[in-house]
Amino acid sequence: MKIATYNLNNLFERPKVFELDGLSAEASLILKDYYRLIELLCKDSYTQDEVEIKHIIKNRIETTVKKKYFEIIQVREKLYSIATGKVKLKAGGKQDWLGWVQLVKQEVHEVATQNTARIVDALEADILCTVEVESRTAMENFNKNLLTNKYKYSMLIDGNDDRGIDVGLYSNYPITNIETHIFDTYTGANKRQYKIFSRDCAMYTIDYNGSPIHILCNHFKSQGYGSPGANNNKRQLQAERVQEIINQKFNLTKDNVVVAGDLNDTPDSKSLKPLLSMQGMENIIARNEGTHGTYLNTRKQFDYLLVSKALSDKYTDSRIERGGIFNGKNTIESPLHQASDHAAVVAEFKF
Repeated sequence: MKIATYNLNNLFERPKVFELDGLSAEASLILKDYYRLIELLCKDSYTQDEVEIKHIIKNRIETTVKKKYFEIIQVREKLYSIATGKVKLKAGGKQDWLGWVQLVKQEVHEVATQNTARIVDALEADILCTVEVESRTAMENFNKNLLTNKYKYSMLIDGNDDRGIDVGLYSNYPITNIETHIFDTYTGANKRQYKIFSRDCAMYTIDYNGSPIHILCNHFKSQGYGSPGANNNKRQLQAERVQEIINQKFNLTKDNVVVAGDLNDTPDSKSLKPLLSMQGMENIIARNEGTHGTYLNTRKQFDYLLVSKALSDKYTDSRIERGGIFNGKNTIESPLHQASDHAAVVAEFKF
């Protein structure tokens, strides 16, 4: 039985801003303006924020196609008009128009999608946690057209991220239970409720010939947007909640449990300590000799298979598949064609 996790960087369509180099300052500024505009347009009155709203629209929306990373969809009435290069607000508040802000998407290069399929095929995984996938329909199309129906089952629950980077699951064995944690919240310093998980902690139970395997698919808060302190705190909250879920539901000496996915921090980080220090859970790839990096190069491990004692006792082998990363040695020749900027992690267990 092989279990794997892989950040696919989307299959067919991906937000254009994500294609900027790594966790770049430019991408952070674009996303900052994107979320700020959404926040401002949700207000009852735009009067106090008119200058800022018009500035973002002029510089981010009414710009060249090449520099346009998000757009405003106006369904009923108009938010603004533009003449001689000047933006004029026509709506006085959210009640005066109907629409939304969304990221501009572009097609993933066909060769990149083909290379992603090559990596998935090379993993030979019976169960695969998929990270950064746009939809279950995309997973089904990818499985049918590029993996030649490699997997019998696929599932994805639409998560908390509106950018189309959700977590999903491929399996060759029946999925007997599904549980989402998109509604889990915490109380902020301002006493308001906020979602814990940036995407989801999607929990699946798979029936492997009568033996249940419980896999919690995750994609923790990224390092690319927001302040480092706030990002670290959010990841720690997420790690603590996953730990809590495991403690509530499982006996780690008896139950086959896997926490899989892109946790967006290294094994020595404070934010992941609640998970990585759990008695009865093991970062299984650490058994391998050599480097354990999975993001861009061999130095940073962001992607994990954390397994329970019951499952680690069945461990036989594991590896990191870096072949699809552009700057990996002897790998992809162009960033446009890379399968992902993450490596895949796969481990084998004998039942």
